[in-house]
Amino acid sequence: MIAADASVDAFRDVLLPQDESEASLNALNFADGFCVAFGAHLAGLMFGLVPYYPMSLTAAAPKGWIQAQKQASEEADESERRLKARYAKLAAPNELKRVDAFEQEVGRISARRARTADVTLMGWTPGGGDMERALFEACLFDSGRPVLIVPAGYAFRALPQRVLLAWNGSREAARVVPP
Repeated sequence: MIAADASVDAFRDVLLPQDESEASLNALNFADGFCVAFGAHLAGLMFGLVPYYPMSLTAAAPKGWIQAQKQASEEADESERRLKARYAKLAAPNELKRVDAFEQEVGRISARRARTADVTLMGWTPGGGDMERALFEACLFDSGRPVLIVPAGYAFRALPQRVLLAWNGSREAARVVPP
């Protein structure tokens, strides 16, 4: 059972990959209550997706590529503004960082950031898109840190009372959970 206790330093830094999807905004509400309960800091990580164009296309149509870059940047600016307004209303200490990257880099960047957090919280939509799945897999398998999934529609009422551990019986897995 997880119990919020001021003497427990289990969760000081919480990472939340963030966008404006319903599942992600739901995870933000959960993360706020979770961080308040543990006295943790919430680090939101949003991505401004940079359009990818092969160099052969870029050389032939630089104006189109530059326009696509500009439009993507403007959309990311607006999303960041809206998310920062939401973060300003949270009870937990927090920050929202934006990283502009190609979609193919999102998982690697998230996993690297997750290594410095105590836990990564993620919103989850059943049948979610490829990027959501890639982000989850990267944080789960490449960060070496726990990932807590917040199902779509879950409302924070209290801290979870049960935890599911994926276990494969290996020596490495045995080190993760004390007997």
